[in-house]
Amino acid sequence: MEFLSIKNKDNLCEFLEISSQELDYILLNINRLYYTFKISKKNGTFREINSPNLNLIKIQYKIKEALMESFKPKKCVHAYVKKRDIKSNARMHVRSQIVLNLDLKDFFRTITYNRVTGLLKAYPFCLNEEVSQILARLVCFQSRLPQGAPTSPIISNFICRNFDKSLTEICRELKCYYSRYADDITISTRVKTFPTFFGSYDEINRKFILSDKFKKIFKNNVFFINDDKIRYQTNKERQVVTGLIVNKKLNINRLYLKKIRATLHSIEEFGIEKAMYHHFEKQGIKIELGNFQKNINYFLKRIVGKISFIGFIKGKDNETYVKLVNRIKKIFPEANLSIIYKEVAQSNLPVIITEGKTDWKHLKAAFNHFRSAQHKFVDLKFKFHEYENDIEMGADNLHTFCKHQGQGVLQNRNKIICIFDRDIQRITTSVTSSKERFKYWGNNVYSLVIPSPDFREFNEVSIEHLYKDDQLLVPDSKSRRIYLSTEFDPISGEHIKQKDILLKKASIAKSPFPKIISEGVFKESESLALSKNELAEYILNERPPFNKMSFEAFLTIFTTIEKIINIA
Repeated sequence: MEFLSIKNKDNLCEFLEISSQELDYILLNINRLYYTFKISKKNGTFREINSPNLNLIKIQYKIKEALMESFKPKKCVHAYVKKRDIKSNARMHVRSQIVLNLDLKDFFRTITYNRVTGLLKAYPFCLNEEVSQILARLVCFQSRLPQGAPTSPIISNFICRNFDKSLTEICRELKCYYSRYADDITISTRVKTFPTFFGSYDEINRKFILSDKFKKIFKNNVFFINDDKIRYQTNKERQVVTGLIVNKKLNINRLYLKKIRATLHSIEEFGIEKAMYHHFEKQGIKIELGNFQKNINYFLKRIVGKISFIGFIKGKDNETYVKLVNRIKKIFPEANLSIIYKEVAQSNLPVIITEGKTDWKHLKAAFNHFRSAQHKFVDLKFKFHEYENDIEMGADNLHTFCKHQGQGVLQNRNKIICIFDRDIQRITTSVTSSKERFKYWGNNVYSLVIPSPDFREFNEVSIEHLYKDDQLLVPDSKSRRIYLSTEFDPISGEHIKQKDILLKKASIAKSPFPKIISEGVFKESESLALSKNELAEYILNERPPFNKMSFEAFLTIFTTIEKIINIA
């Protein structure tokens, strides 16, 4: 049943995949199906969260996905939109002369049941009265949009369409820029004088006074301005948009970085326990004193989350981010997992996770080849988790990830597909199924192992083994190449054919199968080994002589991925 074709209650039940009795029960008890709690805000007040129970949240996700299909976001909208975020929102206002920030008061709660019903009856949905009312009841708590339901963000974006259109047109006429991130509104100009249409700055009281004409736009759209959060910022002071500094370029507040470094230093100097209690006391965070390990994990994951944010803003190759990651990894080895959990949760597509920073590059190169050269998998959509720098998962951590995510309390919205090399037998056995090429762990988590190609006479295969040796062992422009352990004498470490080439760790050559060697190969003092990452980069970027690779051994990986994604 298509969402826009729903004509009555029976159609709606068919779309939601529930019975009429189940729907009646939910509607009758709708306000009892939420768990209400409060979370502290930076200003010391609390935000109320109304979280729907599991049965209701499944229904709301179906409604959300249907609404998303009809949503065409305006350029000014940056919250709850694919490929837009606080970075894209703030980027609009970089290098402005003046920045005005406003906040909509009780944003979700101002969107009532009646407004939602009216929205669903209007274009592009054009649903009838009965269906619109039932849907509105399914997404409202106490007749208002709840903060905590998956449907509230997309509905709020629809409700704001006319509001966004009005402000965009006015700002265009006045040579200003307008953006909205949920309830955060920003108007900026690169002109030295701010238009009086919006109001004027009171020099005596040091605050911006909004004009009546400007306030009328909010009133007409039934939104209320939070007077305590009006911020007028010139380029002579720090200009902040959705938490990011925008004066000359996008940046993070120095105090934010300083606090993270101070916390890490405290851990390194005094130990995790003392640092944790000091941090919680300073932040005013209440903890369960009897649950020490839970508190430690919460503390460390807070730090990981803050470091992940720096990587998100500055980039994963940023020196500051890399240094912070290396420090937290020494303190908290599971930091990689926490970083990846966060990125997976934010994805709107199935996510492919590999063991490290080279595997995904080989897979992406193969996928690009199949799509462009062979026109295969053109409708297959997913996202690679793209490791960079020293952040890697490793087989054991990826195995742990599968187990934990497969049994997770929070439902994964999209499929997570973990791909393993075939070089560790105990891992290979654990992450595959005897019936299928893949294993299902629960909670939308799947795993599979790369195949052993017909041209290999061994099963312990790394991803580089999927290329034939006549392509894999080719030297680059600097005469460096990948080596195999079978090329060396296991006692002396000498290359069997070229005696002046030595393997630093000769014991590697004792492996019963040809291991990939990407370091520790020398001719006198000259390093001859090509790193795995450089090889992967060459292949991904089609750098000669690696621009004509055969990817046929990768084919079954993508047919398996396609099969997993198509599982209902």
